[in-house]
Amino acid sequence: MLKRFLVSEKGVTPVVGIILLVLITVVLGAIIAVSAFNVTEQLKEPHKQMIFGTPEIVLGAEYRDWWPDSGSNATHGDIDIIYLDYIHGPVVSGDEVGSVTIRWSNSSGEVGELSFVNPAYFGAGTQQSYHNEVVGNFSTGSFYSGDRMLIRMTHNEYQYDGKTDRDKVGFRYVESNSNRIDIGNNGRPFFVTENRYPIEFSGDRPIRSGDRVDIIFLNTDHVFIIAEVTGIARQNTGNANKFPYL
Repeated sequence: MLKRFLVSEKGVTPVVGIILLVLITVVLGAIIAVSAFNVTEQLKEPHKQMIFGTPEIVLGAEYRDWWPDSGSNATHGDIDIIYLDYIHGPVVSGDEVGSVTIRWSNSSGEVGELSFVNPAYFGAGTQQSYHNEVVGNFSTGSFYSGDRMLIRMTHNEYQYDGKTDRDKVGFRYVESNSNRIDIGNNGRPFFVTENRYPIEFSGDRPIRSGDRVDIIFLNTDHVFIIAEVTGIARQNTGNANKFPYL
């Protein structure tokens, strides 16, 4: 009888262990749930939704004509333009945007990137690379629902002289007075500099027709995305327009 009792006692030990493990798991789960709830409570509300139309990326839409050595003309446009319609959302102040980054790629793996850093945040790393002149005065503005944004990017495909000659620095987007971000056809400035805008370019080449193009608005830390929109680039089919003096 005693022997049978001892055998039964041995059988109870694993059962008690299992019950304890279940209790510990339940308690830990409750603690984690409370912690997660507290963290969630501390998070800031996300930005209000910003709705954009499909961007229109037109290559060679305009040309520089005030500088003969640019090699550009009505049939050789060297200014690519992104047209971006802001359909609905909050007012976006230029002071809230650290940079506007344009990235492109194709199915062959060719990629590129260009960044317009907010002139208010220029530093040693965003000064002109090929010219020694100062950036001069600059302007930033606001972007309202219903506005159309124009992002102008100048390349050197036809340039045969000067410090950013294609044969000297390679085929690339270059620092230029034509680089600017405006709002509307009347040219209300969003990111504009008095002299050459020192855009930051990297990659295999400038944008080509058929490329997937992402337009990304980053906050003042240049890390968090405020908004992002994607389109497909196309070549301008008519004569390029003369870059307007705004």
